[in-house]
Amino acid sequence: MTQRPNYVVPTGDFVEEWMEDQGVSAAELSRRLGVSRRHVSRLLHGEVPLSREMALRLEEVTGVPARIWNLHETGYRERWLAARPGGHPEGR
Repeated sequence: MTQRPNYVVPTGDFVEEWMEDQGVSAAELSRRLGVSRRHVSRLLHGEVPLSREMALRLEEVTGVPARIWNLHETGYRERWLAARPGGHPEGR
């Protein structure tokens, strides 16, 4: 049986890691993505789901394929739901 971690990492953590590596501020990222600073903040903290459109915008800005951003988001949302009280048994 494969053990799963008992925590979830929002897609925003991966975005923040890219930002740190590139020296890009949240304000600059919001400008490049064409969204508000508040939206970027909420995305970074996992408060809003990553849309397919935003994944495509991230691909344009970061060079990381949208499918990778979508995979991170899908995994995060699945683990987040499973971690909630009443989530799916066996952590799925």
